Amino acid sequence: MARKGDRGDLKNIKITYFNYQQGSRRFSETHHPPRLARSRNNLVAFSQYYDLCFVASRDKILVHTPISLEGRLLPPRSTIDVPSYNVGVPGYIDPAYPHSINHLIVADLGLEELVIVATDDGDVVAYMTRSIRKEIYDRGRAYNTPCFRSTIRPFFLKSVGISAWGIAVHQKARMIAVSANSYDIYVFALALGQVDSDSSDEESIHEDAASEFQPPSDNVQPNPHDRSQTHALILSSHEANIPSIAFYNPYGENTEDIYLASTDIHGITYVWDVWKHRPFLHLTSSRGRTWGWGLLCIDPVFAQQVETTSELFGIEPNIDSERGRIDISGALSNAPGYEDTHFSTRQRRKDQGPNEDLMDDSTADEDESSVEINSDIDAPANEDDFEAFGIPSVEEPKGSAVVNPKLLTLEKVSDPPTQSTFYVFHTMQRDVRLLQFVHRRHPPNLLESEYRVGWQPKEVICDYLLDQHFHRYDRPLKRLQRLNLVHQVPELNLVIAGDQIGRVALLTLTRRKAKKGTDKLDEVGFRVEAFLPSSAQEDAGFRPRMDLLGVAVGPVQGHERQREDLLDATTGVRLKRHRPARIPVALQATLALRRIVQTRMASDQKEIAIIGGGIIGCTSAYFLTRHPAYDPSKHKITLLEASKIAGGASGKAGGLLGLWAYPSSLVPLSYRLHAQLAKEHGGESRWGYRQIHCGQLAAKGRLNEKKETLKAKPSSGESVSLNKRDAKALGKVTAAGLPKDLDWFAPESVRSYYEMGDPATTAQVHPYQFTTAMAELAEQKGVNIILGSVTSIDTANGSGVKSVTYEDKATKTSHTISATDVVVSAGPWTQRVYPPAPISGMRAHSVTITPSKPISAYAIFTEISLPPDFGHKDTFLKSKRPHSKTVTPEIYARPNNEAYACGEGDHLVPLPKTTEDVETDLARCQDIIDYVSSISDELRDGEVSVRQACYLPNVEVASGGPLIGPTGVKGLLLAAGHTCWGIQNGPGTGKLISEFVFDGKAKSASIGSLDPRKVL
Repeated sequence: MARKGDRGDLKNIKITYFNYQQGSRRFSETHHPPRLARSRNNLVAFSQYYDLCFVASRDKILVHTPISLEGRLLPPRSTIDVPSYNVGVPGYIDPAYPHSINHLIVADLGLEELVIVATDDGDVVAYMTRSIRKEIYDRGRAYNTPCFRSTIRPFFLKSVGISAWGIAVHQKARMIAVSANSYDIYVFALALGQVDSDSSDEESIHEDAASEFQPPSDNVQPNPHDRSQTHALILSSHEANIPSIAFYNPYGENTEDIYLASTDIHGITYVWDVWKHRPFLHLTSSRGRTWGWGLLCIDPVFAQQVETTSELFGIEPNIDSERGRIDISGALSNAPGYEDTHFSTRQRRKDQGPNEDLMDDSTADEDESSVEINSDIDAPANEDDFEAFGIPSVEEPKGSAVVNPKLLTLEKVSDPPTQSTFYVFHTMQRDVRLLQFVHRRHPPNLLESEYRVGWQPKEVICDYLLDQHFHRYDRPLKRLQRLNLVHQVPELNLVIAGDQIGRVALLTLTRRKAKKGTDKLDEVGFRVEAFLPSSAQEDAGFRPRMDLLGVAVGPVQGHERQREDLLDATTGVRLKRHRPARIPVALQATLALRRIVQTRMASDQKEIAIIGGGIIGCTSAYFLTRHPAYDPSKHKITLLEASKIAGGASGKAGGLLGLWAYPSSLVPLSYRLHAQLAKEHGGESRWGYRQIHCGQLAAKGRLNEKKETLKAKPSSGESVSLNKRDAKALGKVTAAGLPKDLDWFAPESVRSYYEMGDPATTAQVHPYQFTTAMAELAEQKGVNIILGSVTSIDTANGSGVKSVTYEDKATKTSHTISATDVVVSAGPWTQRVYPPAPISGMRAHSVTITPSKPISAYAIFTEISLPPDFGHKDTFLKSKRPHSKTVTPEIYARPNNEAYACGEGDHLVPLPKTTEDVETDLARCQDIIDYVSSISDELRDGEVSVRQACYLPNVEVASGGPLIGPTGVKGLLLAAGHTCWGIQNGPGTGKLISEFVFDGKAKSASIGSLDPRKVL
């Protein structure tokens, strides 16, 4: 997701759709779907530091490690059994499963990231994500490691006595707050003790957090300066269940004023001064009684600063000055993805006719029938249970109560003058609103020395954010309507609001600064940017007819949080940071001169050995010879390859390039270098560089009945549409969203199409031609290419590289060459050369086909639903092979009328000795041919030219890869683990390796997150 393009004078959000996983793909006979509790708060979350996804499954936390660009979830790596504080406490919603999780979040507490759950029997349990990640790392790095039962103990374990719902964490104040169905809020201010430098933080903090405490009495308030013990504060003013609470965590400041907002299902919202143990603001909705479900307290720094009213709200709003209300509901229909009718109702109208009854929100009676849901989701036992957790049985009343815009005066104080401003984003049953809160303290010597708080005299509201019309038979789904899935994405100024019916809205927070010299506050607002899923995705079946139980937000690309200055990535032990000693100026000059001399001496003579003749080794050799410091008379570069240049994945990959690839720290540099290389060396003709479209295609496969083969002659130049479709076929693909020139898929097979990239963000090369061209260009500048297998690297017991020994491919004799710098870039064979490297190989099969007719320039990620009895029996197969119900081959159209298609990987055959020994499973190749033939006549009737296999290099740690940079051994660099994006990220990696060798650091990109020393 990124900001791009214009809508009038607005900077829009561009949304790129990556992946959709059906249950049939995610689950199997050995890996069953998790048992989930229904009608709770959010039940899924991502870590912001590690490659971890947490899913609440009744009384367990399932820990997944997402992989690949598409963010696919494999079976869980570990299962955490959430312990009980008091065994035997009854549940509030479902007596059969009293310890089910009601809410799961991931949040920072001080310098630690926690995953925290609240359970139906009132327990609050927290774990350090660092400990979870380390346990997974210790058990096995590979993604196919069997799931295990976690043994880590919780960081925090308390009980609030009855069903716990809302969870909030104050990072700087080290507070955890929990709301309960006792109508109370419990705030745990954790003890801040000294941590022994020789012990782990986890043990010390856990001991303090688990210590017993006594709540303060009514006449004795806790001292915020005394944090020698854990304080427990009980905030009591609500008269109904409290589903959501939120701390205000100010950005870049420390404050003693701790604010907490809370909302209940009667629509009452309080803002609390936590240390004063009472609320100082009580708000109702301007729409009267409406059920409050979600809250966010937002720092103004995370709102997009704008200039005009249309930028502030997206439209010219409806302003009601008397009621203090700015209504932007009119912007809904302008937002991409807006649809006013539920997808199941649209399907009924399509199947049964346009006159089928729709539900009228203002007059329809409540349908008492139960909601059709997945049998693996726990449902309330009876109708009364819906009321228990706040789902109303009647339409909400439309009242006329107004927010009081006046300031409230509560009590005298004598603190120094301060001011805090923040926004409260409040979601209700169907509406959302944004308010601005200002807290001022005045010094005692002023005439008006009083504690003043208040709201800007208006609220920005959007009514019926996700409302849709329902067919009368779908009416029970309205019971799930509550906007309780709320997240903030500060880096993009975004708020995500979703309901359990199954949709989410993306909103941009905005502010317009007040004029200088006035005491007015900044104007606040938000814009409705988009709705997900889109109607096309819904019509394609991407949205199941069941509850949406969670929304998770991962780290924003380019803004990943780094912890290298705090924790050792492998051991999890906190690193000490020392203040540098003060150095006299004369000595500083002497040391600087010495560094200059040493640098010049180091650059005078270099013997650089590159191990691996794939894309990374060849681009490294190329950019080393293009570095300004490179001098062939002083610098000797040797490239060692065991079999042949581009003999592995670098010659058999797809060659797709995308600005939307990963990792985001490397992709922009490498994508730009691809374009520069093509321009400088004639890449369009030399290695097939061109800009293309890329999309996701959902289709229904056909049984393959091969027609008479039409062998096509290769053609040169760009492929163009041949307008092969009649009006009926064109109508089908147009309805599915298929571009007109993407005319090489059978119209009856196409279900939907979603564009992932356009020619501005997507391109391609022929990988073998590109890799060999890089080797040739490097060789022309003095690189010596030797075919031989490296047997050892002499590092002088870790003090620094000295030499590399290899066995010549032709003579089988052993040779040793001296080296000052060694770059290990052997792809999946990296661990064979350098054992500490956490790199493994995954086999992948692919084919190339000469289509029966020219095809247009598209790269297509498919999702094909196969018919029963699918399979092809030919010379490679003695019987029909079993197939999954849904398969996902990728198809790339190449210049000169060639199509490349690949399937999913496997670990059935261990990594062989060299690329020449790779075993190709012809049956798997035939599967790919059958899959793509089932949706395209041009591919079905074409001629298969190549069947092949290769091994992709994967990083065996949860943080992913690639790994680029120093290893900790002087002169030894690692550049490996690029998975399926080696061709895309090859030039960027080569450029950075040249900078590490000649400059001692990466200059062209910030790649601290890819540092090999974190995992070695």
